[in-house]
Amino acid sequence: MKPREKLAFSGPESLSDEELLTIVIGSGTSGLSARQIAAGLLEYASGSLSRLAGMIPTELCTVKGVGQATAVEIAACFEIARRAGRESATAPLIKCPEDIFEAMRAEMTHLNHEEFWVLHLAASGKLLFKQKVSQGGLSGATVDQRMIFRRAYGLGRILSSCATTIRRA
Repeated sequence: MKPREKLAFSGPESLSDEELLTIVIGSGTSGLSARQIAAGLLEYASGSLSRLAGMIPTELCTVKGVGQATAVEIAACFEIARRAGRESATAPLIKCPEDIFEAMRAEMTHLNHEEFWVLHLAASGKLLFKQKVSQGGLSGATVDQRMIFRRAYGLGRILSSCATTIRRA
């Protein structure tokens, strides 16, 4: 089974580092498949994704089959992962209504209308995702519950959700 199909069928955690890199690389060059290039990158980094993540695009280009476009795409993927890691490391814990207010302060300070937001939480209370569901007028906002549950199911890791309506008078 090809890496893309395997990811779609079994999820990203079922893929090896080489298979994940193969997906990012996309297609090979004349004489090398994307999987061979991925294997070459891992070999160059002594099998360490952490080492690979620390390489700049010009260093990645020294691996046979890696051009500038591929090197930049790989570097961008690692940067996205770093940023996502920082977000989750600094995500607030929601244990009381005051925590909700603090988590939503930036979104609500400028409002002159009502908005409906859902805060998706882990069982520990860690904020996983903020979802703006609707925006209304001065006295109400219409909410389609299907939108809330579709996103919650899509996140997959959600163990509980907390919904709150925010209004700035």
